[in-house]
Amino acid sequence: MRQLINFHGTVKNVNSNIYSYLSRRLSSRCCSMLKPAIFWFPFTFLFLLFVVRTLSWPHYVRIVQEDSIIEYSTAFIYTITAVVAIYIGVALIRKKNVYLGVCCFFGATAFLFVSIEEISWGQRILNIESPEYFLDNNLQEEITLHNLEPFQKPLHYAYMAVCLWCLIGRMLIPKLNGKTFSQFARLAAPAHVTLGYFIPALIFYGYWEFARLPIVETFDVKMFHWRDQEPTEFLMSCGFFIHLLINQHYLKQKDP
Repeated sequence: MRQLINFHGTVKNVNSNIYSYLSRRLSSRCCSMLKPAIFWFPFTFLFLLFVVRTLSWPHYVRIVQEDSIIEYSTAFIYTITAVVAIYIGVALIRKKNVYLGVCCFFGATAFLFVSIEEISWGQRILNIESPEYFLDNNLQEEITLHNLEPFQKPLHYAYMAVCLWCLIGRMLIPKLNGKTFSQFARLAAPAHVTLGYFIPALIFYGYWEFARLPIVETFDVKMFHWRDQEPTEFLMSCGFFIHLLINQHYLKQKDP
């Protein structure tokens, strides 16, 4: 009987090791397949939009205008990004890393706020009329804070600062061996595979705030138009979402 129990335990351990090995191999293979897709998606997305705007500017405007599929997609992605941030925050607190967990909760609040702002706090969905204050002071006459004149320019500079940090943050944070610090480094700055998601927004807002040139038109194709804001913000939301998914995947791998 004892030999049978020992044999059963041996088989169980072997099966567990095989499952663990296959899981790691499958995860590694999936990651190797996903990385090129993640890296090339923003460039492919922008190329397809460029083709659409070249063939038909009115169709491009319908895709990127207010209440379009891109704007609602941006709001949706920021919402699920907030959910992932909460999940990571809870996981970190369970690991006794309260400081980073609380930071994730603050990040989730920020993502959720941006999501609600994107859809004007549900104004057009619920068919709510804009109060007089927003009719007089909001550039789009809607219930949003980011389109109020005092917030416009600082917000653009904030977008540029965030995008610049997302591009170079990993290079500025020193590589230390401490477990807590390494988690902070991964959370504080996105991986290099997400660079393409933040470059368009940095270029767009940098052009409008510093170049201040009229709309460029080359071969009847409008370049650097203010309508390009929504696609760049959509990519930025995707960048944050992928960044947090990478961190969630890392935490799962580190779970005992």
